[in-house]
Amino acid sequence: MYMPFNKGTKCSLRIDGRRYPAELVDARDRVLRMQCLEDGFDMRSRGIVVEFEGRGGNAAYFTRFLTAAPDDHKELILLRSANLNCDELRSFLRVPTEIAVTVTLEDSPAKFDARLLNISSGGALMESEMLPELEYGEKLQMQIVDDPGISVQSELIHFSNGKSSSSIRVGVRFIDVDDASVRALTWFVWKRVKMFFHDYS
Repeated sequence: MYMPFNKGTKCSLRIDGRRYPAELVDARDRVLRMQCLEDGFDMRSRGIVVEFEGRGGNAAYFTRFLTAAPDDHKELILLRSANLNCDELRSFLRVPTEIAVTVTLEDSPAKFDARLLNISSGGALMESEMLPELEYGEKLQMQIVDDPGISVQSELIHFSNGKSSSSIRVGVRFIDVDDASVRALTWFVWKRVKMFFHDYS
């Protein structure tokens, strides 16, 4: 049964067999922004089922927890499965961005400028026209130009060609991130999640 995802729709989140009352704040494609009326549940749950009650009956969707407001875990971002298969869901929401970063190579003074095409709490995809020679598994230090306080170590896991022959896209996974950097990065991603939903407050 199809259930339209309308803002303000009341629903419930079923987590580990327990139901929590919730409200749909916004929806974009398969990404749902939810307001849960309770807190204290374990977000390490493998899957969260969103249940809607309608005149024609109930509808349920498998989702995966992506992220939450850093200081208020009642506001959640979930990814809805396209085919009701929980295994198909990603672990992190990738937020489209245009963020300038300076990248330093481990054990090398070499630096280059790049821009993040998307970012999540677990990694990022960046593009640059001035990449030095890199190898898979190489350690990189990324510093966000607009927020120099955020500097994250990452590991190269993917190469791909950009739209032009002069640009290369590089996928990285964040590693060895300390607590302060995790918090700063979480806030940074969360602000862009809100922008993703056209909420500039």
